[in-house]
Amino acid sequence: MPEIEHIKQKNCKAITEAISKLEVINYDTVSSLIPKLLEEGTLALDHSVYTPADSTIITTSGIGRYLIYDHADKTNPFSIWALAFAPRQKTSIHDHKYKGTVTVLEGPISEKYYQPTRENLARRVAQFDRHRFHSNSDNLKDTFVHQLKRRKDLGEGSSVTLHIYNMEAHLITSEGERVDRRNLDKIYIKDKNPLNEHEHQQLGNQLQPW
Repeated sequence: MPEIEHIKQKNCKAITEAISKLEVINYDTVSSLIPKLLEEGTLALDHSVYTPADSTIITTSGIGRYLIYDHADKTNPFSIWALAFAPRQKTSIHDHKYKGTVTVLEGPISEKYYQPTRENLARRVAQFDRHRFHSNSDNLKDTFVHQLKRRKDLGEGSSVTLHIYNMEAHLITSEGERVDRRNLDKIYIKDKNPLNEHEHQQLGNQLQPW
């Protein structure tokens, strides 16, 4: 077996063993446990096997996307993924269809928050650089429109993030093809108009660092 595949299987086994110790296994318990174990150092994942798909492409197609774990009980779905970003690579500006938790395995990475303005437009309202083991969640109860980006001024190297989603890993298309599921509800275009004073007041302290 190639070394890369061996390491990927080892990562999967480590997560599977950690999950198996839970009395109740679902998205909520797993998304709480895994980031905690990573930060404590009691769960170690070798992120070196997760690399950008194409470092010359700065859009989403250049980002490496790797399925680590897909829960077998489809009545209680969740899946765990690793995303790998080269310098300047970024996700779309988006919100989510399913609940999700993201943890930085190797960073830093920049997270930008957006406020929807009209139709498919959203204006950037905050930005934070996230470092190793920082974690954040979208519970779908609040407005959560964001974008992850490995800004070029963060230096050389790649960023790797771990994503736990309250969804099955795959879906079957109308043509019968099995494809990776994406946790996307709506994709936005950046609204470049600045916030006015009233909008600043409305935002208040809604957005805080992790």
